[in-house]
Formats: sequence, structure tokens, C-alpha cells
Amino acid sequence: MEGESRGPVVVVPGEVIGSGNYRAGDNAVRIGNSVVATRVGIRRGGPDAVSVIPLKGFYVPRVGDLVVGIVCDVTYNMWKVDINSPYFGVLPATDVFGRRFDPTRDDPLRTFDIGTVLKAKIVAYDRSQDPLLTIREPELGKADFGFLVRVNPAKIARVIGRGGSMLSKIQQASNSRAIVGQNGTVIVTTNDPAMRDKLIRALRLIEDEAHTYGLTEKVVELISGKVEGE
Repeated sequence: MEGESRGPVVVVPGEVIGSGNYRAGDNAVRIGNSVVATRVGIRRGGPDAVSVIPLKGFYVPRVGDLVVGIVCDVTYNMWKVDINSPYFGVLPATDVFGRRFDPTRDDPLRTFDIGTVLKAKIVAYDRSQDPLLTIREPELGKADFGFLVRVNPAKIARVIGRGGSMLSKIQQASNSRAIVGQNGTVIVTTNDPAMRDKLIRALRLIEDEAHTYGLTEKVVELISGKVEGE
């Protein structure tokens, strides 16, 4: 593969972003001995793959993704969840009540009302049906605390950072906790109203400057109050 540059590299469709025995990751295809970008975005190299983080886009569900959604409809046997996508997530009542679910006895509305924020995982999806969700894993389920921030789903990888580096820096600098959904919805928990405003500004900064070099340092400085005007 070609040598890595110091800062993020913005690429365009058709541009060669790697060569050799590297696998084509997201928003990239392999043509012959080369990996070629299919979207405008930031080139991201890994130990065995190269991909592109798109500068713009909407959330396309993928099996295994953690999503943060809002219950928007309740029926006798399921919850419909807004996951910030053209597709609604479906959480079956059996996922919560178990196989012995009885609609004459178990009331889904009393469990998760409309407007409830859920942390869920996508367990099945294809374009012929809406994404199937589960909350039957540790740390999943109803979100009782925090506030929501919507981020362009195409920038979520930058919010998390390589190996979780950006997210870790944000939480350490702000003494807060953040749960990042791959669908572009972030739950942030902090008891400091001033820090809440800074965290929102930090996420907007990442959204606006995802392609720039030195972004992590800018975000930490903003949160720490070391920028002009703080």
C-alpha cells in the first residue's frame, strides 16, 4: 500500500486508495490489484483493509450494529422504533416477554410507551423487510438517563475514532459517559449543564471538520475550556 499521510486524506469515487493484499472495506471495491473508493470521503487504512468514511450520507442498517432509537408506534405484538433511517426498526414482543408472550396478558404499551429511548442491536435485515432488533444483551434496553444528540451517520466513525480513541478522549475530558449508536444518535450523560453545551458543540465540531487534521486536539481543547471565548 502507498505510504500513509500525516492527516486525513479526502478521496473521490474511482480514486485508488490502496493496493496489494488489502481487503476493500466500506465504500470501496477491489479492482485487480487495487482498492478503489466508491464515495467521496476520508480514506481510512487498517491492518488488513482500507475503507472510506463518507462525508455525507444516511444510516443504512447492518446486522450487528448498536443503534439508539425512539419508540414511535406500539402494537399488540411489537414496537416500531425510529432508528434515524429510511427503515423503521422492529422489536418483537417475544424479545422482551419471551416465548410465553401472551397478548391477552402482557401489555407492550406498559413496558415501552411511545417516546421511549431504546439501546438495541440489529440482528436481521434485508431490503425486503424492516430491521429486526433485540435488547436481550447486557447494556441494551431502555435508556433512563442522558440527552440525545443526532450526528450525521456518515461521521459516527469519526466520533468513535480509531479503536475508540476519540470517544475515550471526549469522555475523559468531560467526565461524562456517551453511548454512540451507529445510526447517528448519541446518548450523553452529564450532571453539568455547561458541559452539556460543550459536548454538543464538540459533536458538531466533529461533524463539520471530520476531514481535518488535529481534530482530536481541537475537541479536547473545546471541552476543557481552552479555546478562545471560554
